[in-house]
Amino acid sequence: MFKHIGLFCSCEGRYCSGCDQIKCHRAFSKDRKGAFGLSSRCKDCIREYQKSHINQINARRRENRQEKADHYNAYNKEFHHRNPEPKRARDRRYRQENIERVRAKDIEYRKTKRTHENYKAKRNEYNREYRQLYPEKNAQHFNNRRARKQQAGGSFTSKEWRKLCARYNFTCLCCGKREPKISLTVDHVVPLSKGGTNFIDNIQPLCISCNTSKGTRAIDYRANWR
Repeated sequence: MFKHIGLFCSCEGRYCSGCDQIKCHRAFSKDRKGAFGLSSRCKDCIREYQKSHINQINARRRENRQEKADHYNAYNKEFHHRNPEPKRARDRRYRQENIERVRAKDIEYRKTKRTHENYKAKRNEYNREYRQLYPEKNAQHFNNRRARKQQAGGSFTSKEWRKLCARYNFTCLCCGKREPKISLTVDHVVPLSKGGTNFIDNIQPLCISCNTSKGTRAIDYRANWR
C-alpha cells in the first residue's frame, strides 16, 4: 500500500521503474507519452539520476545549445523583451558582485572596438549624420568643449541657442542675412581667448563669413538690432 500525497487524493498509484515501487500520481512528473500522462520514473529517482550524472547532462546541454544557438538566442531575446525586470535585476546583482572583473572587461572591449576599422568607419558616418540632423546640439557640444579646453566659465544648451536665434528672427546681426540663405554660428561677443565666458548672454548669432571676419575682436552687434 502506498501513501497518497496531498489531501483528497484517491489515485490508484503508478509503478516507478527506477525504485520498483508504487507511488502516488503526484510523485511523478507529467509526460504525455507515459501511462496516465505521467513519466515512468518518480521525481525522486529522476533527481538522484541528475545528481549522479550532472557532468554528462551539462555536456549534452552545452552541445545542444551550440547546435541550436540561433533558436535559443531568438527565444531569450523575445523572453527578455517581454520580461525585462528579472534580467535587469540579475545583471545588476552580477555587476555588483563582480565589479572589478566587469570594469576590466569593458575597458578591454572598448580598446579593441575603437581600433577596429569597421567601428571607425561606422562612427565617422554616424557623426556626420548627427551633425546634419542636429546642428544646434553640435554647436552646443563643440563650444562647450572648446570653453572647457580654454578653462572659460559657463555653458549653454541647444534650447537656449534656438531661443536666442528666434529672438533675432534667425538673422545674422552683422550682415542682416537670414536663414536658410545662411547658416548661423555661435559667436562670443568677448572671445574666450580674451577672458569671455561661454554663457548664453555672451553669445550672438553670426553667419560663417561674418564670424570669421570678426576674428578675436570684441564687437557687440546686438546693439544694432532693430
